[in-house]
Amino acid sequence: AGKGLSGSNSCKQSCKGSFADKENMPQPVTRTYHLLKPLADKEDRISWMVETECLGPFALVKAFRNMADRDHEVAIYQQLRSLQGSGLPRLRAACCQAPLRHDERKHALMLSWIGPQWHSDFSPLTRAELLRARTVLEEIHRKGVVHRDMWPRNLVRSSQAGGVCIVDFGMALTKSMMGKAAFDLECRKEMEAMDDLIQAAEKGDLQVLI
Repeated sequence: AGKGLSGSNSCKQSCKGSFADKENMPQPVTRTYHLLKPLADKEDRISWMVETECLGPFALVKAFRNMADRDHEVAIYQQLRSLQGSGLPRLRAACCQAPLRHDERKHALMLSWIGPQWHSDFSPLTRAELLRARTVLEEIHRKGVVHRDMWPRNLVRSSQAGGVCIVDFGMALTKSMMGKAAFDLECRKEMEAMDDLIQAAEKGDLQVLI
């Protein structure tokens, strides 16, 4: 079952830091992590829950086919650094060894683990949790970032970060990338989508939230 896993379920991170803003990105590190379970497996990226020696004990490793996609997500997390740990996962390593050998998705980053340890809680978020997520989303917009993939699957219940975290910034864009008019319009649409989720929670419309 462990065929193809880096280092027989463990591997050394060899972080060299390819992101341009080296002063602000997490420092390159060398650590061991052990693969626990895959969380998402797509053509262009893969995510694993991992066990680390000094991060906590769990973390999330995301590996991308294209370095540009990895570096884009790193850049977004860097722009949102003040929100990390209180509404977003923490960016632990901007570059680390990918979880699988002989896999083209080899450009990896590491994030803090903010979900349940061994199972996902698929129950719909409560109105209070969604209101908390709305506040986080407003802060993200104030920092000049729009998420652009605001679905319930990207709202994760967390006991360690204020109740709920917004995750997966692969589609996110910044105001400087979009221009002010397009950015403001996208932010309004995103807040409207969040308000729809809150209204659905108030009505108990589970189908909308799943």
